[in-house]
Amino acid sequence: YTIEEGQLLTVLITAAQADGHPLVLTANSALLDGPGGFNATFNGSTGTVAPGSPTGTATVAGAGAVNGTLVYTPACGEARATPYDVALTVKDLGCGGKTAADVVRITVTRPAAPTGLAGDATVCAQTPHTYTAVGPAPAYHWRAVGGSIVGGNTGRSVQVLWGAADPGKVVARGVSAYGCPTDSLDLSVTVLAAPALVVTGSLSICQGASATLAVAGAGPIYTLTG
Repeated sequence: YTIEEGQLLTVLITAAQADGHPLVLTANSALLDGPGGFNATFNGSTGTVAPGSPTGTATVAGAGAVNGTLVYTPACGEARATPYDVALTVKDLGCGGKTAADVVRITVTRPAAPTGLAGDATVCAQTPHTYTAVGPAPAYHWRAVGGSIVGGNTGRSVQVLWGAADPGKVVARGVSAYGCPTDSLDLSVTVLAAPALVVTGSLSICQGASATLAVAGAGPIYTLTG
């Protein structure tokens, strides 16, 4: 089985014996490490750990047939390259009884991280710019270095108001449908100093007269206050 951090896994294990002999089904795994450890149970038992053992054991008995349900919800951070193994044995307690064995192998993966960040990598100071995460996560957490986020910081897109001229950075981390964080992705941003304004025209006039002023040195849109 392959599941993602935070995803519920339920596995029903059934063993049967045609002659109706008593059977004992045993599960042994690091996942069955007792209360307070992994969020895993076998037929409702979190397992019993023997002193010095890295694994725990849970059992269930029956006559002719025996059923056990393994339930595991990996917490955020429990993903790893090595699978978690649950060793299963069923012992026939009848005359000349035998033991059969099997293994349930569970691979826990991290949620997929953002694959890209779209937005301007070169900006002017004191200007807002929008950045968008590309990836499968339904939600994101953003932070900005060298600027401040305008509004919320949990959507797929975010607006950043860049501060003084300085190297900046936007960082996005996805949040999976199960509430687990992904690896983060960042975009380096060059923040340029805002260009100085140059005002030309008649800067000295008589009261009641008018004058024409021209502004240059910045963008095409200006705000005049007086």
